[in-house]
Amino acid sequence: MPRRLALASFAAAGLLLWQPWAAIAQASFPSRDVTVQIVLAADGQAAVTEGYVLIAALNGTAFQFLHDSCAVVGPISASVNDQAIQVRPSDVRGPWTFLRFDPTTAPAARGDVYRLRYTVRAHGVEAAVPIVMPAATLEAVPGGRGAHVAVVVRWTGAPGAVRVAMPRLEPAESPSTWRATLLAMPSSVRIHFASPAGGTRCDRDVAGTTGGLEWRFAVFVGVMAIWVPAYLWWFGRRWPKVS
Repeated sequence: MPRRLALASFAAAGLLLWQPWAAIAQASFPSRDVTVQIVLAADGQAAVTEGYVLIAALNGTAFQFLHDSCAVVGPISASVNDQAIQVRPSDVRGPWTFLRFDPTTAPAARGDVYRLRYTVRAHGVEAAVPIVMPAATLEAVPGGRGAHVAVVVRWTGAPGAVRVAMPRLEPAESPSTWRATLLAMPSSVRIHFASPAGGTRCDRDVAGTTGGLEWRFAVFVGVMAIWVPAYLWWFGRRWPKVS
């Protein structure tokens, strides 16, 4: 009986930790061919355009972006076949902000291109451009390890005044253009400015909550602290010999 209670307690503790991530999990996003274009100006403002070639009908999905204290994301717009899609605010889970796009305003079918457009106002020397991305993973290319995500960054200021720090992008047709093909969506593009973007310095911090992970971890530790000694005591007892 004690052994069963211990196993049940461990399972309950694991469920507490797993629950918030299960709530986020979704089916894969029906696209494997994605383009992300970022046009960056000298004042730190970036115009971002994303295109997702759909391989199946899209019945609604959540998008997300990673909070950065030195960047402001928005406004955000979406469209399919030049028809606007209504953007509905969702919620915040830890450092991630979630958005939901209403597909009933513009139905999306196989072969359509789902487009996002938004601006990011970045500040500081080590600036970041958060990328709005599907909360679900992209479909993989047949026979491949991931999707086909083409990322292009174009700088409109003085040549040599910035460099792309992460992800690794290679110089393209000009010294002010970088591009790469990735297997998945990057959460952000890090840009190093020779002088602070937006004309102001910014000390980056990590904001937001962890969505209840602290108390779930505390419960797990409490369960372990109680049941591990009980488990060892039970199996360490001296049992009477059966003659």
